[in-house]
Amino acid sequence: MYKNKKIIVLVPARGGSKTIPYKNIKLLCQKPLIAWTLDLVKEIPEIDKVVVSTDDVNISIVSQYFGADVVKRPDQLSTDDSMPIDVVKHTMNVIKEQEETYDIMLYLEPTSPLRSKEDIYDCLDLLIENNQGYTSVATFSIAELNPIRAWALEGTSPKTFIEH
Repeated sequence: MYKNKKIIVLVPARGGSKTIPYKNIKLLCQKPLIAWTLDLVKEIPEIDKVVVSTDDVNISIVSQYFGADVVKRPDQLSTDDSMPIDVVKHTMNVIKEQEETYDIMLYLEPTSPLRSKEDIYDCLDLLIENNQGYTSVATFSIAELNPIRAWALEGTSPKTFIEH
């Protein structure tokens, strides 16, 4: 509990990445990618529960090894076109069925392993202490390259990343 608010962390991690299969459990500096997020939230004692939403048994095993509970995600929420809000709603419904309630949900994608405890505390403080009435917050960083100057590959052909 942080400042009288019960907090749950949701880490979405589907198994079907097409660009990098099993990216969420690929090793990054000798540790599975998802473990960077799970280890970080273990360092924050005020977090009441950590849940990984996944459709994949291997991701489930790794997540449980690193201390997370797992919510089995239905196949229809595990496609390339699935919306994050639907994953959040599904997880909230599962938690509600378990008769648990939380004041704040942190949605932490495993593909952002460089976040810090300070980032998380800053976001929590914005939500809790702010007089602006925020219902959500997000973190951003300044891009090193303007996307208008970036390129993408389509097959073997370069194409501008953003048409202008």
